[in-house]
Amino acid sequence: IRLLGRNPGSQPEDLKLLVALVDRPASAHIQTAVFDALKRVRNPQVPAWLLRDWSRRAPAQRQSCIEVMLGRDEWAEALLKAVAGKIIVANEIATADRQRLLTHRNQEIRSAAAGLFKAGGSRKGILAKYQGVTTMTGDATRGGEVFAKNCATCHFVRGQGHNVGPNLAALSDKSPADWLLAILDPNAAVEPRYIAYDLETKDDRSLSGIVSAETATTLTLIQAGGAQEKVLQSELASLRASGLSLMPEGLEQAIPPPAMADLIAFLKITSPQ
Repeated sequence: IRLLGRNPGSQPEDLKLLVALVDRPASAHIQTAVFDALKRVRNPQVPAWLLRDWSRRAPAQRQSCIEVMLGRDEWAEALLKAVAGKIIVANEIATADRQRLLTHRNQEIRSAAAGLFKAGGSRKGILAKYQGVTTMTGDATRGGEVFAKNCATCHFVRGQGHNVGPNLAALSDKSPADWLLAILDPNAAVEPRYIAYDLETKDDRSLSGIVSAETATTLTLIQAGGAQEKVLQSELASLRASGLSLMPEGLEQAIPPPAMADLIAFLKITSPQ
């Protein structure tokens, strides 16, 4: 699978085979290899192949297809056209991916994303709206479900999630007000090691994530969901610090006040032990 698409002479046939493998029942390991191979293929037909029969794709496959289309500017434009055309429901685009599109280096992509995804509004206003959460008694069991749905892509707690962002277990003594600020305004205070970087390769791939390791010859980027991408320094075209946390703004659109109280209750009973 890793060899497919590397030979320009056989690329059309390889692409058809890769797309066929997307729809074929297979282990997660094989599926990951298929999508990684698709990311490397420089063919304008990739988005059309991935969007074909979209309504029949499983949710996990849809997210992997979206991740592939975010990798190149022209593919991201096709993704946004699919959202505008109602092929893809706007809510299928994760909050972190929306932030990536809304802050994209390409002006046309930024403008198209701004027209499709409504901004969450003033962080100060959102925080004021959620102040009542600090006096609510949340349900930790329901909060665990909120965590799994909205936070587990970047945080690891109680055996679920991915170690991308800070260790939340060590922060269980924080007050509800502190948790609200951290969740609703993640860019208010960002540790340098958790700043998101936008990376461009010489073959026009676009990546976004946290730089987790760097050597004289390679750079390792860890992305939301825990996926790691190792890029040779010689393949690097540009590396730009976004100045923003990898954790996106706008989580209030998915977590109303009662659910936020549940989430905080779940996070506060988690201890380092």
